[in-house]
Amino acid sequence: MASKLMDFVEQTKHLLLLLLILASLCGTISSTTSSTSITIATTTNTNYNVHNGASITTTTTATKYFHSLFLDPYEKYRLSWKFNKCSIQFQVRVNSTGYVGFGLSPDGSMRNSDIIIGGVKDGKPYFSDYHGIRNGKPKKDKIRNWKLKAFDEDEGFTTLVFSRKFETNDIHDMNITTSTMRVIWSFGESDDITYHNVKNRGTKSLYLLQKPQPDITMPKDGTKINFLMNMLPVPEKHTTYWCKSFIVPRFSERKHIIQVSPKIQKGNEMFVHHMLLYECFRLNISANLTTENECYLPNMAFDWTHCRSVFYAWAIGGGKFTFPEQAGMSIGTSNDPVAFILEIHYDNPLNLKGHFDSSGIEMILTPAHRKYDAAMVEIGYYVDAKKSQFSQLIPPFVRNFRYFGYCLPNCQQHLRRSSFPRRWKIPGIKIFGVLLHSHLLGRQMALHHYRNGTILPPIVQDSSYDFNYQEMKFLHRPVTVLMGDILKVECVYDSTNIRNFTYGGQSTKEEMCLAYILYYPKINLTNCLSASESNQWKIEETGNLNFERFKNENVVKEFERKANSLNPYSSLWSICGQRGEIKFQGPHFTDHIPEDTSPMSMFSPKKSVCKRRFAPRKPKTTTTKTEMFTSLLTSTTEESQGPVHHINVFLLTFPLIINYELTKLL
Repeated sequence: MASKLMDFVEQTKHLLLLLLILASLCGTISSTTSSTSITIATTTNTNYNVHNGASITTTTTATKYFHSLFLDPYEKYRLSWKFNKCSIQFQVRVNSTGYVGFGLSPDGSMRNSDIIIGGVKDGKPYFSDYHGIRNGKPKKDKIRNWKLKAFDEDEGFTTLVFSRKFETNDIHDMNITTSTMRVIWSFGESDDITYHNVKNRGTKSLYLLQKPQPDITMPKDGTKINFLMNMLPVPEKHTTYWCKSFIVPRFSERKHIIQVSPKIQKGNEMFVHHMLLYECFRLNISANLTTENECYLPNMAFDWTHCRSVFYAWAIGGGKFTFPEQAGMSIGTSNDPVAFILEIHYDNPLNLKGHFDSSGIEMILTPAHRKYDAAMVEIGYYVDAKKSQFSQLIPPFVRNFRYFGYCLPNCQQHLRRSSFPRRWKIPGIKIFGVLLHSHLLGRQMALHHYRNGTILPPIVQDSSYDFNYQEMKFLHRPVTVLMGDILKVECVYDSTNIRNFTYGGQSTKEEMCLAYILYYPKINLTNCLSASESNQWKIEETGNLNFERFKNENVVKEFERKANSLNPYSSLWSICGQRGEIKFQGPHFTDHIPEDTSPMSMFSPKKSVCKRRFAPRKPKTTTTKTEMFTSLLTSTTEESQGPVHHINVFLLTFPLIINYELTKLL
């Protein structure tokens, strides 16, 4: 027994000596930790620091973020982001070594905004939550819901990586939703947050929760064609719609458009507000001639009669649009448009002089090997530039005035099942992209869907619509529309600062309520609109100059019902367009349309989705100390390998070793 005990003591000495050696090694490796490779939107190898001081090595030039763009015109402030079902992660990379500010705002101002301010000083990070108080100095939040993940300051750039849940139940935090979000940003030349240059701050509207579209590389058999203005002098007036015609080239085989991109001339972003590409099936101009002039004038050089259907639409803030792999827009054959008219809405409120523009639209074409032809249809409220009995009429002093535009079944005869080839095995059309469009008074928009008297979930909705940011929403799960379904575009206007009636029309100061829908397979329907015919009551209302009456809620409700043909004073007409030809049909009754009076909601994921899911409990099992010792020694993972891990394992297992050896002796 004595000899065994001496052997045990000798073994224990060796183990203690090993522990001391490993402990001494800790002094040399205490500043080194295991590195985890992540991908950040940079172009050089950079070591980033996470909030607890560990190193994060960046070694690739690609980005794993869903979206990335500059927020400022000088390309000093780049924002990248990605998200999952419950939270969102941002990376900001700013050309400054001072503080960096980032936030979410209800209207683009500091008031009620949700802000973070951070940076790196003397190699250490500072990072805090704030909330905006009007346009004064923001106040620090008591609860920190923004989490700093990583930081770096190198070669004049500051990089911060941070995250937050969509919903925090904090009164000073904004919910992050699928609607338009207004991002505010700022940065300073120093770490003094009490001052920032006017040039070093701004706001930008974004769809933060828009999933990335499938991207494509230029196919080997692909072709690019452009429809552009040619050094057009930007008109020196507030609103101009300029039109230019293009003869569509003919190809030896049918082509499919698989991607459309805006080509905005650099420096003219402030002027180009939106672009529409109209398709023409007949055009009374020379086959080799391109003509241009201001749109909607009586003496235009070409006839609009057969050019009233929209082939593609783009608006400010939008990017390139990639079609789903099963569909493309057909071009270049006798059944396709013979010409296009490019309409660009120029906005020049300051009447600036000496600017020239060559903006337009670029397309990528491939041979038509895709299964379906895609197309675009315009739905909503009919735009009447003549201020007739069909025009929209919005009263002043109203915060939430609603207008509806319908796509009714009488325009949908081509949605019958017999209209589709049997091989398609598709019951209707599938919507895969939607662009919502109104003007300056627009605050909320939605595209509603009804079937057999039942209200289905909205196809898209935007509870914080921004006229200066209109992007085509790509639907990763296309929505099927059947014969007999009703589509309704809802627009909510805010006219509290207006002192007179606002009419529907083409000007920015007038209003629209439209949705441009991309779908497949293509049917013979280019416009599906509605309008309220209400001549008598409009004459009476516009003749009454007592605008103060619209501060009465009951007066506004009655006016809204008349405007939307929801009472006997007005009737609803359908306007159906086929290959550019518009036909009025009606009047109709609206009693068969479900009336949804609930306010538009701001969508965010259900809380149940974001609750932590615990794994089911496993039945308790008895583990011997020998098994525990063996499992600890073999439980090395990719994240925990290295000297520090082995020291931790040794410290944990040393008492078990002693206990095990003593048990054998006894």
